[in-house]
Amino acid sequence: EALSERLEATAKIEHDDEYMQLVIYLPLMDDREKLQSMTILTRLCGYFMILQDKQSFAMIVSRMARWTFHYGLSLESPVVFAYYAISFIIRGDFAAGALNGWIALSLLEEFSNRKAKARTIFLVWYYVLPWSRHIR
Repeated sequence: EALSERLEATAKIEHDDEYMQLVIYLPLMDDREKLQSMTILTRLCGYFMILQDKQSFAMIVSRMARWTFHYGLSLESPVVFAYYAISFIIRGDFAAGALNGWIALSLLEEFSNRKAKARTIFLVWYYVLPWSRHIR
């Protein structure tokens, strides 16, 4: 609990390096039931985005983020942080959205999940980074 509170507080005050280090060095999730649940929840997030059901999307994203901070990283973590970044963008916090988007991309180096890689790159570059980078 203390770690998740610290992560959220760090994201709010935008200490990018400290927050990134805390996330990247989270332990690996080893609860088989939670791992399977994370896979199902990441699929549901996509459906709720298509349906534009912001309330259900936010509820699932917050659940996945809490589980990640509490139980550790999984193969789905890059996608989880991409959705977490999108949830910040929806709320208008573009800096926190960009930060979590970059974390999602950096987590791709830790896990070799081709499907998660494709979804993460698409979600971050299509939904997150256009809101935080200037067009030249």
